[in-house]
Amino acid sequence: MPTVGLIGKRTTRHTRCASTQRKRAILHMGVLCSQVREAMGRLSEEERQLLEWHFGEELSEREIAARLGKSKTWVHERLECVKEQLREWLGAGTGSEKGKRAKRGKKG
Repeated sequence: MPTVGLIGKRTTRHTRCASTQRKRAILHMGVLCSQVREAMGRLSEEERQLLEWHFGEELSEREIAARLGKSKTWVHERLECVKEQLREWLGAGTGSEKGKRAKRGKKG
């Protein structure tokens, strides 16, 4: 049954539920942002700089390598390691590393 909302608009149970879901999503995002900030704080300055250049300034791996005087392969490997570390700390592991080790025949 529709009711009158705070600004005089008719609302339904569906719109109230959607509003509650949005509030929960916003709260969840706040918690997630806090967790990401904490995990980023655990990285070294070099690791944070790599992420900032790659994701913040949208530099390519080749551009980052030129800035650092390193190879593109080095930059790529470091970025992958840092991203995997963040996934682990945030509990968002993809399981892809375990699969890669199994394919290579390594125990892990």
